[in-house]
This record gives sequence, structure tokens and C-alpha cells, in this order.
Amino acid sequence: MASVPDRNGGRQVPGRGAVERRCEAVRAGDLVGACVDTLAFGARGTEKAGCVWNRIAGDSGRRHTRGLYVEEVEGADPVLHVYLDSSPLIQDFQTDHGLYEQRLRWSGFPVSRVVFQLSRKVGTPKADPARAAAPSAAPAPPLPPLSAADAALVEETCAGLPDTVAQQARSAMEACLRRARAPRPQGRG
Repeated sequence: MASVPDRNGGRQVPGRGAVERRCEAVRAGDLVGACVDTLAFGARGTEKAGCVWNRIAGDSGRRHTRGLYVEEVEGADPVLHVYLDSSPLIQDFQTDHGLYEQRLRWSGFPVSRVVFQLSRKVGTPKADPARAAAPSAAPAPPLPPLSAADAALVEETCAGLPDTVAQQARSAMEACLRRARAPRPQGRG
């Protein structure tokens, strides 16, 4: 029986090394992606669309995607709505919509169309903890007290309400009337 040469050119014991195992480096992201794909295989709708979209969208697409919606169309493949946070990026994606439709189809999620839209949450500023903790520049002036006529109006309006709602309605009406009677600050339009 002949011996089998090993990778270093040396000789090995017959039978050993005939089946060589190779270990290749695998990125953790690829491994996790494969697991997620396996889990998403049975998923339907938005969950599966999210998994597939994250795989095909690229770094920029993933970073700027704010949401997905799958619109089911009777007798046809669904329409995928992708909500992005950047108008210029929407134009870029719309230019290549055919490419994304093809990639989605190849990845196991056929769609009849991909629609890119601006997310409603684009203009919403993120909460700034430093700003929230800082006091406002000038405290608001105190509201004027209710007049006797206003107090009578509040009591008359809330008289027929159940006790569980009456107190809240009374407080809301009083605050509204006091704000309406407060002097307007100068310089505001």
C-alpha cells in the first residue's frame, strides 16, 4: 500500500490523510445571515421581505431603510413598499428598481414592483438628553385665575358628566379658559 503525500511534501501513514478536511475562514455575518435565512424560509410577508431586503440592499440601503410593507395583490406577486429616510436616495433606488426586483426574485421573494417612499419619521428630531435636562430660557408667565363667570360655565358644563370623567373635563376646561385669557407674548406671530 502506497503512502499518501501530505501538504508539506512529506509522507504520511497509509490511510491517514486520504480524506483531508479543510477549514476555511467564515465571516460571522455570513454565518448569522445563513441562520436568519433558514429561519425566514417559512416566513411570509413582511418578515421574509425584511430578511431578503437586508441581504440585497447593501450597506447604504440597510442604513437608510426605515420600514417595509408588503402589499398583497390578488392574482399577482406582491408589491414591496420600502420606506427610506432620504429623498435623494429614493431617486437612486428608483433608478435601479428593476435591479432590486430581480435581486428579490433571485433571493426567493418575487415581487411585481418595488416602490420607494419617504418615511414619515424623517423630520422627527431625536431626543437630545442635554436639551431635555436644560431649563428653557424664560419661564412661562403664570396663567390668570378664572373669572366667576368662567368658573360657573365650567361647573355648569361638567355637571351632567359621570364622576370618573368630570374632574378631568373640569381641569381641561379650566386650563383652556385660563390660557385663552392670558396675555400674548410680544414678538411671536
